[in-house]
Amino acid sequence: MKPSVTQLVVLDPGLREQGGHHPAFILALLATDCFSGDNSKLRVFANAEFTPGEVFKGSTNNVEYEAFFKTDFYGCFYESTRHPELPNFIRRLTAEYLAAMQQVVEGDCQTGTIKAGSSILFCHALGWEHATALANALFLFKKQTGLTLRIVIILMFSPYRKTANEDYDSQLYLRYRMAFKGLAAYDGVSFFACDHETSKAYEYILARQIDVIPCPFVGPRPPPNNRAKKIKKIILYMGDSKATKGFLALPNLLKNIVKQEQKEGLSYIIQYTLTNKSEAFLAVDKKLKIFADLHPNVAVFDEFWSEKQLHTTLAAADALVFNYDNSVYMYQSSGVLWLAAYYNLEMIFLSNNWLTREAARLKSEYTLCEPKKIIECLNELSHGDINRQTDYAKIRPLSEADYHAKLFGDFGKWLSSIVRS
Repeated sequence: MKPSVTQLVVLDPGLREQGGHHPAFILALLATDCFSGDNSKLRVFANAEFTPGEVFKGSTNNVEYEAFFKTDFYGCFYESTRHPELPNFIRRLTAEYLAAMQQVVEGDCQTGTIKAGSSILFCHALGWEHATALANALFLFKKQTGLTLRIVIILMFSPYRKTANEDYDSQLYLRYRMAFKGLAAYDGVSFFACDHETSKAYEYILARQIDVIPCPFVGPRPPPNNRAKKIKKIILYMGDSKATKGFLALPNLLKNIVKQEQKEGLSYIIQYTLTNKSEAFLAVDKKLKIFADLHPNVAVFDEFWSEKQLHTTLAAADALVFNYDNSVYMYQSSGVLWLAAYYNLEMIFLSNNWLTREAARLKSEYTLCEPKKIIECLNELSHGDINRQTDYAKIRPLSEADYHAKLFGDFGKWLSSIVRS
């Protein structure tokens, strides 16, 4: 008889393109030691359009990908709570979540190698509509089978958002409150948060302690610093192509920087995966590559980076520029910010939102400046470190233990404690 194993199942309809935090989370799981032996297995239910490249195979054979979900995960995420498509969206996603749960249990019974109750389901990056669908699926699954599933929810999206006239969206908050209280009503469901603000928001909603997990996108220790002595490397963009992260503004930003910045000693890096193939994004992609051909100090990478390439580049960089949309990122977190803080990069913010607050909590050095003054910041950086007191955001001091140490703890150890508990 084969020995029983613990199976970690990731239900991620948002895992579609090879870019952003969805594939990064899978790579973070593969980078741990949890699946290197014979006692644990990783099973990923991804979007039907997802095709894992070579980088996702990792160093283990204990991983299985299934192109499963057909729902457009973010199809209604930024829409009004009264959007007419929402009821159908939730019904479709409910059916898919339920089918995935049934398939997990049926697979366990057929193989005979996974003991009852040892499959752990992971769900992350849930909006209220996703949480509603998951709760509905749990209700139907429990009614049909009588079984209790163990589900770990990693909270990433804040229930707070502002409307166009700068008021809080009370209807959206109410939907988040109802959806996640509904999830919390089921046995076997546990919650963790990706950052301080998110943990506090859901502690208020759920009336329970929500611990912050170690950031999955970084390791327990940063590698040695490989920064050049003479040339300062500035990352102007990193991640999947999004208008809300300033992707469409890159050509003008780059043109102004290179045109005005005549001093030597600065090079620029732009990395992205072109997840949006609309005309506007394709035009930017073309302009960036032409610009890189004309200027030797500009490097453009339109590809999804492996863990090794990502961390090697960050270890050699000196600064990272953020041009994020305030209307979206006022309460939304960013994995790129955590990477910049982890590698102790100088951060240059062209807008003031969650990113500046989080940088202050992590006691990182950053500069908040208007877009038209970015040249001054870069010129200062070319002569050495920016020599002025950091303008920390006005936030309450954290009462708990060192937030930096907690956020940049060992994700692998945390995961092991979940898998083996």
